[in-house]
Amino acid sequence: MKSEGILKTSTAVAPKPSFLLNERVYTKLTVERDQLWAINALEAVGQRDLKDMGTAWSIAAVYFIANPKLPRSIRSAAIKMVQKVLLSLDGESRCDGADDIVLGMEDWLHQVSSLSIHI
Repeated sequence: MKSEGILKTSTAVAPKPSFLLNERVYTKLTVERDQLWAINALEAVGQRDLKDMGTAWSIAAVYFIANPKLPRSIRSAAIKMVQKVLLSLDGESRCDGADDIVLGMEDWLHQVSSLSIHI
């Protein structure tokens, strides 16, 4: 039962995103070991509770995949993590997870494009 509370705390998206899904936290991780920890944590919660996180999970995953400032090993680990999470889901859950990832990618692209407009 205690692990369920930890899962809910680490995957909360409202009223504020949890430490794991908070962009202000994971974008500040500069040490490769910490980045790998975040990717492993995203994998663990993604395999158990992907649908309840909406696009917050996939936005975090896309950050680790697409950020050119991150080492190649981190980006590769993030790609493998998304593959593992999707493969761990079955049937309709896999389709819903893929939809969430696409929506997260779209949200991330909107965020990136709005940043470049303001610069």
